[in-house]
Amino acid sequence: MKLYLVVALVVLALVAFTEAQEVEPVAETDKIVQFGEQVSEIGQDIAKKTKAAFQNIQDSEFATTSRVATSTAQEAGGFLLDFAEFYYYEHIRPTTHWASAAAGSLWNRVQKTVDNYRPWQSSQSD
Repeated sequence: MKLYLVVALVVLALVAFTEAQEVEPVAETDKIVQFGEQVSEIGQDIAKKTKAAFQNIQDSEFATTSRVATSTAQEAGGFLLDFAEFYYYEHIRPTTHWASAAAGSLWNRVQKTVDNYRPWQSSQSD
């Protein structure tokens, strides 16, 4: 009979121990807080990975070569623009101003000559 008593005592102790170990149900606010923390961790991880990817792209050989080529092209373009502007102001603009003035005076002379040869126009307007 002592064996039954010992077994019963062990079973009661085991039941008491497991009841004491039961986890209380997690409140809804705790679940929301845990979810928010998980989302925050995921967001930070994605931000770190994205930053690392952009840094790798920026430090790549292609990007470096492209930046050098772009700056060289911009310098050459600036030189060509300066040259074209100089050429325009020194050669084209003076010629066009002279041609415009010459054409205007020529047109005025032609118009006066034509008006002199059309006597009927002056008589009709009187």
